[in-house]
Amino acid sequence: MAIRFPRVSTLARALFPTFLPTILGLWIAPQALAQQPTLKPATTDEMTTYITMAAINMCTQAELKSPYKAAIDSNVVMVESVITQKHGGKIVGAPADLTREQIANTAGLQTLVRVDSICGDKIPTEWKKDYDPILTRIKEQIKNSRNQAN
Repeated sequence: MAIRFPRVSTLARALFPTFLPTILGLWIAPQALAQQPTLKPATTDEMTTYITMAAINMCTQAELKSPYKAAIDSNVVMVESVITQKHGGKIVGAPADLTREQIANTAGLQTLVRVDSICGDKIPTEWKKDYDPILTRIKEQIKNSRNQAN
């Protein structure tokens, strides 16, 4: 009785889905890890862009009558994710890397100030009970910090 070996092409087709991804993974993974770029802090211009994007989205959600909490939360998460993933939690001028919570707090406050300048007159009444008190406190703090600087 003769032993028949499968043709190379049949064997290759059978093994291809299993071994090729493994071999490529072993070859590519170390190279990908070695080439990770150093994350640069977000510049003032980049922060302005991210906050403006969040504010424009908030204005759109205000027009669509989305719930305030969902609107602010989704936009804060967007800015926080970009700063964390693209910049490693670093912002130019910050003395150290910021935590996710610090980034989220900063993003939320800056977004609300920008929303006020872009579409503050179009804020739905459903938002006002949450939005107005926070914005008032932010404006008071800005005013106080300017007075202390003079």
